[in-house]
Amino acid sequence: MFIHAGGGIALVKALWLGLCIYYWFFLPSLFLAVKELPQPIKIMYKFLLCWMLFRLVIELYLMYVLKIWHPYMGLTHNAITFIVITTFLYAARSLRLTILYKNMIVTIGMLIPESVFAWYMLTYVRKSDSMIFYVPDTAEHQLIIAITWLVSILVIIWQIYFAKLWIYEKAQSTNV
Repeated sequence: MFIHAGGGIALVKALWLGLCIYYWFFLPSLFLAVKELPQPIKIMYKFLLCWMLFRLVIELYLMYVLKIWHPYMGLTHNAITFIVITTFLYAARSLRLTILYKNMIVTIGMLIPESVFAWYMLTYVRKSDSMIFYVPDTAEHQLIIAITWLVSILVIIWQIYFAKLWIYEKAQSTNV
């Protein structure tokens, strides 16, 4: 368990946060550098990157400068993101067989466990006015920690599968 501003954090929660950074910041940046990306896919990833950068700046400022952040703010942001990206996905459904479309479904799907984790933290960890942002690695939280491990492993497995298919798709498109 790591201890820092915001409270103790279980190792798996640190892993989960790393996966969120990877999916919400690194991958969109990578995909936006691909010239032949279909425009609807590019719009989705551009929105996601910009919206998450906005969230990053605002949440860090509210958490560590003003010290007024509340989990409901994160839950609200998750809900807005889910609705907007789901709308984009519906509008671009003709591209649903592409690997980048499928990856966006996984990326946006990560908001569901992220929201469950926030709800759990709000319900079972955070005290009324405390500035606790994470679930600690203690016996009382073992179920949510186990669920976090499972979800993290599934997301990593998807990423390995996705990378293999995307590289294959890219190789096939250059060989045509």
